[in-house]
Amino acid sequence: MADQTYTYQQLQTAVTHVLAGAPNSGNPAGYIVNNALNWVVNQRAWSWRQRPLNIDISQIGISGVARSSGRLQSTTSTAHGKQAGYYVGINGTTVSTGGSLDGGYTVQSIIDVTNFYTAGTSLDTGGTISYAGAFVAPGQVAMPSDFSSIRALFTNPQSGQNGWAVDLLDLVMRRKTQNGATVLTSDMFYALSWLPQAVTTTEPTCFIHYFPALTGWSIFQGMYLRKLPALVNLTDTPDMPSQHQLLLYHACRAFAQSTEEEKHGEDWLIVGQLLPQFAADDDALQKPQAQYKVSRRHEEPPNAEYASAALFQAQPQAQGQPMMAGSAG
Repeated sequence: MADQTYTYQQLQTAVTHVLAGAPNSGNPAGYIVNNALNWVVNQRAWSWRQRPLNIDISQIGISGVARSSGRLQSTTSTAHGKQAGYYVGINGTTVSTGGSLDGGYTVQSIIDVTNFYTAGTSLDTGGTISYAGAFVAPGQVAMPSDFSSIRALFTNPQSGQNGWAVDLLDLVMRRKTQNGATVLTSDMFYALSWLPQAVTTTEPTCFIHYFPALTGWSIFQGMYLRKLPALVNLTDTPDMPSQHQLLLYHACRAFAQSTEEEKHGEDWLIVGQLLPQFAADDDALQKPQAQYKVSRRHEEPPNAEYASAALFQAQPQAQGQPMMAGSAG
């Protein structure tokens, strides 16, 4: 027998039915349905929420590099898309007197769509700069638009680097202490932060920030949990397998009773029976993944003194979580 699917209209009808009429105007049926949907989605890392993650580092060619009052002015061949405060890696430059201006820098200010200034502490003043084949590597990349949280993350085998999850303060301090210097390390550090919403009708955007930004291929691979779109049109159906929509149906009815009548009805008992059953079925689908250990938690990354000791003591879960290069264990 085929599993039942439900439209947004049918789920709203279930809400009004259990209440024997329309719900309170301050909490319409559509709100109750989408709140119940959000509750079901966030009960666990369902297999249908998991998506592969491949963070591709897009390089931008450099068509000009010049010193300017202790700063470095970079001209890119295409629009750079940077903002003040962004971190970038400059790669492929040489100086006629020896060495190069390669290194990690913080964007100080934007001149126009193809020019920006970076502040540096190791800008030598002699010699002619050559930049044939040089490029800018970003130090942050936006996560997918449906991103909710990271499930697993590890480094690309080609990079030869270990990946460490750190808090944002740790990452900022590492960048600050090595600003403008070429970084030679077998370790890559990353942290997540959210760019505030552009307008009040949109959501903030999640970015992954990493250090150093000196490599030219995909660094991070793994898996993330996606968020599901809200139901809007009456013919919309939830973006989940049909076999789990029965759970959502009863969750909608249960939410309606809880929010409108402030009581737990029979539907909460049904939800309590269905949830572990569906969770066990979903675990069976994911069983092969359970054989792999993705990360080792609660280990401090190298040079943990960059971060506040008090922060690590207050939030031990924020300590580094290494992801080994080329493996998931």
